[in-house]
Amino acid sequence: MGNSNSLLNELNVTKKQLETSRSQIIVLNQQLKSTSQLVNELLAQLNILNQSINRTNDSTLLNFNDLLDDLSNEAKHALGPHKLPLWYSPRSGTDEVYASVGGGCLSYKEDLAQYMTYRVGKECPVDDVFAQRLMLKGCEPLPRSRCHPKAPVGYVEPTPLPKSLWSTPPDTNCFDLQFREKQRWQFDNGGLDFGMGEVMATRRKGTIRIGLDIGGGTGTFAARMKERNVNIVTTSMNLDGPFNSFIASRGLISMHVGVSQRLPFFENTLDIGYRALYAYSE
Repeated sequence: MGNSNSLLNELNVTKKQLETSRSQIIVLNQQLKSTSQLVNELLAQLNILNQSINRTNDSTLLNFNDLLDDLSNEAKHALGPHKLPLWYSPRSGTDEVYASVGGGCLSYKEDLAQYMTYRVGKECPVDDVFAQRLMLKGCEPLPRSRCHPKAPVGYVEPTPLPKSLWSTPPDTNCFDLQFREKQRWQFDNGGLDFGMGEVMATRRKGTIRIGLDIGGGTGTFAARMKERNVNIVTTSMNLDGPFNSFIASRGLISMHVGVSQRLPFFENTLDIGYRALYAYSE
């Protein structure tokens, strides 16, 4: 009799445990259903978000193409997408490339249309003043690419270095390298000019090798540095004179860019920079 009661108690305990387990299974099943519903809702929201992103991308491309619609064919060719010769590139993640051009170009479409009117493969129009005005409006770099500059009349071989640093070409009479220009950066005058010796002394000998002069005028700073075996790239605009051509005639490197243009130098690749009122070393 005692064994029967003990067995009955064990059966009752087991029954209660089974009922408890069953209740837990029911609860877990309900939780799984709720989780499944949440996952489905999240997937639906994600799908809506993806569709929205795709519509935004399509709209962006459409807007860009709309901006090109009323341009000349040559302007469209310069600004529009160009297919890569080997098609899709894993590095860039696309099979086409867009020209690097300032947003200002599309803000002055009439000027852009005038600038892009030329005969492909022939001489470019002589419109330096107009082109520079377009640059100052933010259309930089200029998109003209399928014509060549007019060949100089009566070309004369350049003066060899180092004499060219202080020589004025015979066809140029708007620059004078004597007097004040010849004395610049020879010594510290307590004003805007400073001596080359002081500049070179800021770094260990031989460690100033390459640099940049922003808005360098006629390139005299670069000429003085060239005398010390330092190569300086000079940026300049042709405001009231052919500054870039004159800098190049001195045997120096000139870049025709405005102050808003990003210069094509990687970070920390220059030893010295000079701009208007001050010099600094990187």
